[in-house]
Amino acid sequence: MGNAPGVRGPLGLARQRLADRIAAGTAEIVQGDAVALPWEDGRFSPVTCMAAFESFPEPQRALSEMHRVLRPGGRSVLTIGWKVDETKRTGVTDASGFWVWGEADARRMMEGAGFADVAISYGRMGGDSRLITLISRAELGTDELRLVRGVKSP
Repeated sequence: MGNAPGVRGPLGLARQRLADRIAAGTAEIVQGDAVALPWEDGRFSPVTCMAAFESFPEPQRALSEMHRVLRPGGRSVLTIGWKVDETKRTGVTDASGFWVWGEADARRMMEGAGFADVAISYGRMGGDSRLITLISRAELGTDELRLVRGVKSP
């Protein structure tokens, strides 16, 4: 699947889709390091991280950075990969180098970064994801993504 003419990669696509908000000063697209976010403390009300967190080399440090840039009462939502068999080993990387966590690990990591009211829910990939659904069901036995939410205490 290619990008529209003149658009390069996910950042270009995001800039194109958010052009009006970027022009209005209500959105910003920045490429950077998840463990050294380029914003001051307490800048954001929401922080999201979709389809990337499980590939971060230092996930706990990335969570601490997300917490740091949140305002008190701000919320963070991230995906942590597909639903896993809780009886299998978690908190490790799989053969492809992606982290795999069970619910207890995810909750412990969020709380360790300072988040409160941690909740885990399950959902499916948005949009037309028939291929991803088929592959994930065949390879993993599930097509349910895990969402983890947490709040920065006031």
